[in-house]
Amino acid sequence: MKQIVYKEGAHQVRADAHKIPFSDESMSVVYSRGGLDQRVYTFDYAKLISEIARVLKTKGVFIHFIGDLPAHELEKYFTCLKKDEFNFPNIWEKKKK
Repeated sequence: MKQIVYKEGAHQVRADAHKIPFSDESMSVVYSRGGLDQRVYTFDYAKLISEIARVLKTKGVFIHFIGDLPAHELEKYFTCLKKDEFNFPNIWEKKKK
C-alpha cells in the first residue's frame, strides 16, 4: 500500500473516524486495514459508517481488512461487492442516493 500511495502522489491521513476531515463526496476510495476492528476499538458504528458514506463519491468503494462491521448499517449506504469472513478484504460500493 505504501508504494502505491507514494507512486500515485496520494497522502495518508490520520483522523477521528467519526469526523473525517474531507468534503462530501470527495473520495473515490476509503481504505482501512485493522482500524475498524470491534475487538480492539470502540466506535459508534452507525456514525462511522455514515461518515465513510458521506465522503465517498456515488459508486465509490470502501475497502476494509480486519473487523466485522455491522452489515445492517453498511447496507443502508453500500452494496456488497465482496464479503468473505476468511478472505479479506471486504469491498463495498456506495449506493446512488
